[in-house]
Amino acid sequence: MPNKGSGAGKVSLKTHLLVFASLLAFVLVPGMFWHDVWFGRALDNAELEAYLNDETSPRRMQHGLAQLGERIGRGDPEARRWYPRLMELAGHEQPEIRNLSAWLMGQDASAEAFRLSLAELLKDSNPLVRRNAALSLVRFGDGRGRPELRSMLRPWVVESPRAGRLRLLVETDDEVRSGSPVAEIEQGELSVAVQVPVAGTAANLAEDGQGVDAGAELMVLLPDPVHLWEALRALYLVGTEEDLELIEPYLGAGEDNESIRSQAHLTREAILKRTIQREEKISESGTGDQ
Repeated sequence: MPNKGSGAGKVSLKTHLLVFASLLAFVLVPGMFWHDVWFGRALDNAELEAYLNDETSPRRMQHGLAQLGERIGRGDPEARRWYPRLMELAGHEQPEIRNLSAWLMGQDASAEAFRLSLAELLKDSNPLVRRNAALSLVRFGDGRGRPELRSMLRPWVVESPRAGRLRLLVETDDEVRSGSPVAEIEQGELSVAVQVPVAGTAANLAEDGQGVDAGAELMVLLPDPVHLWEALRALYLVGTEEDLELIEPYLGAGEDNESIRSQAHLTREAILKRTIQREEKISESGTGDQ
């Protein structure tokens, strides 16, 4: 455990204010791992209803969800009429729909039914869905997604789906987007693409051209800065002493990662403060029992 009296967590007032502003943004707009898709055209009620129920077009459904998100964000009370449909879409077969639904349910922390749906999404097969669910749960003051938040601070291990010969499609330090192919596993005339479900920076690559077994580690993806920052901000609110060892490496992030370094320090401070307060409460309780 880091020294509670250490000056490592001290930051300037300006930094505190900047991070407070970003925390406010986090409370209002968690996740947003779907930011590459833009659906700007406003929909009227009839169009929104049609788009949310158009099972033939996932893109129209995403457009409808994005527009519903705008209504929720500006506090439109009429948006509640579509809350049951939003929870239904959290179980959609398309991960993009589930992912966007998980983000939207974090926009209204007064809807307790959303919390139950988000808790179920923590079991989703898609890591981006799980991550957005964990971030949205923090909006409810719910830390059940902490294991997923912790995983966002760790490298993602890319494993081979089958035995064969490895052909790398990326190099060390390449930035990789979620869903991108990073390698192919060749076996005779057959070739299987290895796609990654999360974004990150390629590192620790296996040797190109070598034979690999199923489940062999091909590389790791260092955490994407956006995902990393979101996880640190969430742990600022729900992190525990157990999380300090995962935060420690980011306390000295390079100059190009000032926002991550600052957030890591503030998250560490918040966790230590909660730890001290809890210990003092326990001590006072024990004293009172004597």
